Amino acid sequence: MVDVAQPSRAPRVNKIAMTDPWQWLALGWQDLWANPGISLGYGALVLVLSYALTAGLFFFDTLFLVFPLAAGFMQLAPILAIGLYEASRRREQGEEVGSLATFIVRPRSPLQLAYFGFALGFILMAWVYLAFFIFAIFYGIGVPPLAEFIPSLILTIKGVAFLVVGTAVGAVLAFTVFAISAVAVPYLLDKDADVATFR
Repeated sequence: MVDVAQPSRAPRVNKIAMTDPWQWLALGWQDLWANPGISLGYGALVLVLSYALTAGLFFFDTLFLVFPLAAGFMQLAPILAIGLYEASRRREQGEEVGSLATFIVRPRSPLQLAYFGFALGFILMAWVYLAFFIFAIFYGIGVPPLAEFIPSLILTIKGVAFLVVGTAVGAVLAFTVFAISAVAVPYLLDKDADVATFR
């Protein structure tokens, strides 16, 4: 996807066809079955962490945060999936794909990836604040009980409007994250570069 043989400082991103994502999915499926323990282990770890976070929110009586956080954690997915990128990179280059190497990744640009992760964390926080702001516009500052809130989302005009606006704002942020990370995160994992290269 990235041609690194260019003399310029910034890598040239190749043009892609509309059918390319299907090829990526097929390659991802091959990676899954080539190393099912790593891929499924990653999924299991994310599942356990999700349940732990939800339990923590329930314990502190802040379960209403589940919805914005569930949507917002997609903003961190490019960094959280870095071990899967490493497994795919190793398999593509014919290197050994071990659990330790993919769960404890040693990127070529660790500090720059940390900066990038901080930027994605900032976007996540921005989303949480925006979600509260949108919620306040439609429902005010009081948080209704969860048993009442969920039916109101799908059975009232106000709830549907809230979902539409929230989804639209979330989609803009998700598109922004994808645009800045689809190439940058795998590239910083594999090459010695800096975040400014992808400005």
